[in-house]
Amino acid sequence: QIGAIPDNNKLQKVNNSLYFAMENENYLVAELRQISYNANESQAYAVIKELIKGPDDDTLMQLINPNTQILSVTTNNDYVYLSLSKDVLDVPAAVDGWQFDQRTIETVYMDICSHFRNQESD
Repeated sequence: QIGAIPDNNKLQKVNNSLYFAMENENYLVAELRQISYNANESQAYAVIKELIKGPDDDTLMQLINPNTQILSVTTNNDYVYLSLSKDVLDVPAAVDGWQFDQRTIETVYMDICSHFRNQESD
């Protein structure tokens, strides 16, 4: 319809793998999740928001402090730039001493890569 105003409240949905730590193990496990987002936010923003929310599966551990705030998410071609609050540096108690920095970076990287692979297959 010509002149129609876009509905920014209409939810879009995407399936994405989110990666979390396996309890008592030293590796990451994918958790498939359907992520809903509206037109006011990017898919990348929605994926990071879900990652901060943590796993649905009780046997998986959250790697990112749930108090972490997303300050900005910008995409430019094949690059995603994240700016997160300093809370991201506070280790969740459940994973304290568990190669946190490396696993957090791997988790965000794998989740964003999964997001872009899903976009290309749509």
